[in-house]
Amino acid sequence: MSAADRANYLHRLQANASDPITKEAIPAILAAKGYWGGSMREIERLIQSHGEKLHARADHYLDEICLLYYRSLPRIALADIRLAIIRSLTSTTPTEVIRYLYTNAAHSLKIYRSDSFFHQRTAHLKSCSPVAGAAIERAETTFWLRGLDKIPCGITLVLVLGLGTILRLFKCFDPNLLALL
Repeated sequence: MSAADRANYLHRLQANASDPITKEAIPAILAAKGYWGGSMREIERLIQSHGEKLHARADHYLDEICLLYYRSLPRIALADIRLAIIRSLTSTTPTEVIRYLYTNAAHSLKIYRSDSFFHQRTAHLKSCSPVAGAAIERAETTFWLRGLDKIPCGITLVLVLGLGTILRLFKCFDPNLLALL
């Protein structure tokens, strides 16, 4: 994409954004290094610079930016999506993802319970129930969920799928075990 096309596209995205943090975050997110983790840190920095508190969460803004981006996607960007997915899978580790999720899980529950808009839509969900906080704390102490490894998510996914395929081929794996997922 040429510099002029990119600038026009960013301007259109910002014009469609509903709030100032989203408008400011759009160019920063699209330029962020480190993919998912870098994008989240950039949004968190912007939130702090605007003095936002409980109701302003990085995942909300990243979600809003992604929706704007994919609703107005230029054709040339479609060619870059595959490459971006591959790069993010090879550079984001389970440790980074899990650390972020645990850091924000309890806070997200507070938001969903305290904001009437969210509470109305999520009160029936088990993941937003009163026992969800205790389940998050238990999961954080479970060894295999700690994210101790430094293997990128994409490599882990390929290894797990390969192992599952091999076990299935040798009939050493009961596919009904996946019913729990």
